[in-house]
Amino acid sequence: MAVPIHYFVSLFCLLLIANIWKHGARSRLFLVLLAVCALQALLVGLRSSFALTELKWIQPVTATLIPILAYLSLLTLSQQSNHHKFAAPANIFFLHSIPVALVLISLLLSPKYVDALLFASYFFYGCLIFWKTRSGADSLTIVRLEAAGYTLWVWRIIAIMLLLLALVDLVIAFDGGLQSEGASLVLATASSTLMILILAIALSISSNTGPAPSTKASMATSSTIDMSHKDTEDQRIIVAQINSQGPLDSPKEPPAEEDLMPRIEEQILRQKLYRDPNLNLAKLARKLGIPPRKVSQQVNQATELNVSQYINRFRIKEACERLKDTDQRVTEIMLEVGFFTKSNFNREFLRITRMSPSAWRASQQEITKTERADP
Repeated sequence: MAVPIHYFVSLFCLLLIANIWKHGARSRLFLVLLAVCALQALLVGLRSSFALTELKWIQPVTATLIPILAYLSLLTLSQQSNHHKFAAPANIFFLHSIPVALVLISLLLSPKYVDALLFASYFFYGCLIFWKTRSGADSLTIVRLEAAGYTLWVWRIIAIMLLLLALVDLVIAFDGGLQSEGASLVLATASSTLMILILAIALSISSNTGPAPSTKASMATSSTIDMSHKDTEDQRIIVAQINSQGPLDSPKEPPAEEDLMPRIEEQILRQKLYRDPNLNLAKLARKLGIPPRKVSQQVNQATELNVSQYINRFRIKEACERLKDTDQRVTEIMLEVGFFTKSNFNREFLRITRMSPSAWRASQQEITKTERADP
């Protein structure tokens, strides 16, 4: 009997709420989502442990709230201007309360349709999350650029889980709905699995999308990736590519519309915007005086990169210069050019230069020795 895990999930939700509140919640909706998950886990546990059939009138309602709150939480990570008549908070509340109202009506008039409504709700919001993240990491405009890629995949995973739970509800609907105890057990297990995933997502978002600490405290470091040294000619090519700010791969044809890239690049370099570890797309757009979507489109069309990758090229370029011209520690350079985590710095450095920072520094020292030795 898998009852204890439901109580564990409920308690873990409450502890996580307290932890996020203590460190400053970026969005109250995340806390509400966790609270609903805690309640849902408790209801499942009580119904399984004590056969409280009365709870079957509450459990479908809390289950319906989970995908709705998950989607609304995703919306708090973006700031896309929307002048549509349904964009007002009151209209958003009304629209997203419809699934809950339908479940309540079905519970009162025809309970056999509840599972079908749960399937529709989970399937709809799973697809909606995929749709909202269709433009990639740049759709998360207020997430730190360093964490945008990771956070994007986290939300796509939750969308997959919502769709899988929709499939479970569909199977339950064909298995006798609320009248089938076996189906109820499957639903309870699937709900618990989904809630555990939501907890992981909430935890990762709370730790990755908020502002980085202002102090340069010691970071948890990871070993840099060992790479064999490239020959001198390869190094000269990489240096030239980074200095020219061109992509390593062939760029697309220039866009037909107004080209804002010279202005974007000039402002980023002049103001050293890339050095800000808390930089996100919304903040960058404000600094540039260009709408976030336009910035994303221009960068993608000109470089075939998202904004996070584009900004990281500036950071890696300066890091390469410092590695070559100074004796600073790698961690100090990482922090000063705008990175917050060593693992992300190493990954991006490897992606752009095809070498680790330590290997790059060693290769540049070798090049310098060779040049000085030549008559």
